[in-house]
Amino acid sequence: MSTESYVIVIDHGNTATKVTLFCGDKVVAASRQDAPMVETVAMLCARYPVSGAVYCTVVGVDIRFVETVRCLLAPAKMLVLTHSTPLPLGVRYGSRPTLGMDRVAAAAGAAAMFPGRRCVIVDAGTAVTLDLMSAAPEFRGGNISAGLKMRLRALHIFTGRLPQVEAAGRLPEIGDDTETALRCGAVRGIIAEIRDMAAIAGPEAQILLTGGDSLLLYENLDTSMQRRTAVVPDLVARGLLSIFRYNENN
Repeated sequence: MSTESYVIVIDHGNTATKVTLFCGDKVVAASRQDAPMVETVAMLCARYPVSGAVYCTVVGVDIRFVETVRCLLAPAKMLVLTHSTPLPLGVRYGSRPTLGMDRVAAAAGAAAMFPGRRCVIVDAGTAVTLDLMSAAPEFRGGNISAGLKMRLRALHIFTGRLPQVEAAGRLPEIGDDTETALRCGAVRGIIAEIRDMAAIAGPEAQILLTGGDSLLLYENLDTSMQRRTAVVPDLVARGLLSIFRYNENN
């Protein structure tokens, strides 16, 4: 399969579905919607000579959507990422059937972007995942914790008097009132988790940030951490593209 072909990447996440059209490694079109929409795929198929698609979900496969897209693409192939899909990297994880496909895709994206490099992959969305990938490449596992907005929301819901605080806003070194105390606890707590995983990975490891809160977190890393960190908003999509190509060529 030519790397210059058009491939649709569909990432069905917890709070949104992201659809990206690649031509080679270049993003031609991208959209974000609340749920998978056949109309989006149909529009892309009508405008471009699409040669395939790959679908990944963390909330359960939407069978009707998948089968409709298969019909739209025929005879081109649609790959649905599952735990049995061949991958361009190894996976060392004790409960493989429960491993989120977005974590696998992000690791594949890191392997494609930084071949032969150990990586720490931080996906800061509804939940925060902090994963370690070896230079082999091999997915080694990682940690899952509450996302930034989830932390702030939970502190408001499960307490009697703590207010709802937005993630963006003043962020002193330590909180100097209730609002900044909550924000600092949430933001700096995740940053401490990133720093801890980076220490485990070692000083030569590349750190990648993706997900909706990645830029906010990057802006609050210290300078030494920023120097070894890349913000890659479409890391999962690029990983899915890498997995699709691997399966086409093997």
